[in-house]
Amino acid sequence: MRLTPQLAEQVCERGHGDVLIEGAITRQGVSAYTLEMTASDCKKGRVLFSERAEPKNIDEVLTTLAKIAAATRSRLSGNAGDTSTGPAALPTSSVQALKAYTTGLELLHSQPAQSAALLEQATQFDPISRTPGRIWQLLTIYWGRNKGKTLISSARSI
Repeated sequence: MRLTPQLAEQVCERGHGDVLIEGAITRQGVSAYTLEMTASDCKKGRVLFSERAEPKNIDEVLTTLAKIAAATRSRLSGNAGDTSTGPAALPTSSVQALKAYTTGLELLHSQPAQSAALLEQATQFDPISRTPGRIWQLLTIYWGRNKGKTLISSARSI
């Protein structure tokens, strides 16, 4: 769903916000991407600033997005040019690992087998992510509850 100017105005009014941040990630060609982030003044409806970046491949998307978000936070806080506040730490730099991890967490209680398959898949996409301890903890609980039954990975279709 695209955020129209009318919908953005309603979000600002209902949320009593000062600034609305809109973002988009679009694929350019086979492997390149464009990231855009725009900050608008809710009360005046004017664009305060925009950020744009073009990571070369999917592996650079999350890192580039973190840098844009840090630059946006810095500008909004009035500390533009202050490099002491870098990008927030990412749990992974892999889009596929992040998708598998977040979907696995969403399915944790409703579909535990599917959740376990996705969490295991996240570790395969990014074995050195910052969340492996949490993932393995959840998988250990799942496997313990299922008495070590073999995990059937149906996550490959996602």
